[in-house]
Amino acid sequence: ESANGRILIYKVAIEMIKDKPLLGFGSFAKYYNHYQAQFLKKHDVESDILFTVEDEDVAFNEYLHTAIEYGIPVCILFIAIIVLTSFSEFGIKDKYLSGFKGAIISFAFCCFFSYPLQNIATEIYFWGIVAIISSNARNNYSFTLPNFYLIKVSIIITSLTLIIIYAYTLKNTYMNYKKWFKAQEFVSAGENLMSLKYYEDIYQDLKKNRYFSYYYGK
Repeated sequence: ESANGRILIYKVAIEMIKDKPLLGFGSFAKYYNHYQAQFLKKHDVESDILFTVEDEDVAFNEYLHTAIEYGIPVCILFIAIIVLTSFSEFGIKDKYLSGFKGAIISFAFCCFFSYPLQNIATEIYFWGIVAIISSNARNNYSFTLPNFYLIKVSIIITSLTLIIIYAYTLKNTYMNYKKWFKAQEFVSAGENLMSLKYYEDIYQDLKKNRYFSYYYGK
């Protein structure tokens, strides 16, 4: 059943990519169900696959998920990062770092059947390993910018701004999930009013999360 369900998700995912191949949708969960419904209307789907239909929020394939949310160019860039780090070479003193390449290769295979980057902790580990390999690899792939001070400063400022925004988003996500966990503790303790205060505090940020909506309504 799991295999049949994933095959359906992959077919719907390909239809989504066809519609917005360059820039993507920005969100998989927000648009997937609509495309799944349209796909089931247009195609004769076997009954054993119909029984696996669910409200999905991940593509069960990190490459497809990336292409849907950010477009094919970003997906190609993501694959290129994995390939380049996997084939990185180290000096004799840094041979111990070769183990990180094994982690990247394992991650690459995992991405075919799962969604590791949808977990914040795994995402941090992955990009951390990529950074370690890139900074120590002997065959670094680099380019030289024109000697324009403003261009270099602009790139640095833009990079720092993106890092700050991303860090802020991660912090907000962590705090919201922490409050959600606290709200569930109050529910388990029978203190529903206290739980409701926490739920209302994070409702605007998590209302598109189907699991949050389920427990909030419950």
